[in-house]
Amino acid sequence: METLIQNYSNFLAVLPTEGLDRLRVLTNFVSPRIYGSIADCTTFDDAIQTLKALYTKPSNEIFARHLLATRWQKSGENLDEFLQALKTLSKACNHGRSLVFRFGGGLDRAQKGAR
Repeated sequence: METLIQNYSNFLAVLPTEGLDRLRVLTNFVSPRIYGSIADCTTFDDAIQTLKALYTKPSNEIFARHLLATRWQKSGENLDEFLQALKTLSKACNHGRSLVFRFGGGLDRAQKGAR
């Protein structure tokens, strides 16, 4: 859902703002299935709230922490890819220190020995 809103915001940023009906632009931007969910909305903000209520999944912080705690560097994965995977997993954890501890603990043993 956040990706849809971000893409739409980027799309709106390049359009002239004078006289722009954001709701009409939104209805032309979404698929027919999604349009059915916002067809009755009268304002842009109402449509966005409806979409968020329908498509935003609640995060399971405990499961996210488990995924972060058990993520190891994969064979052939370089450090940048591993760090990016940890950053992605840590976003759902709401616990910034987890990333620092996991980075050192999850390194591939071959790379640890090479240091």
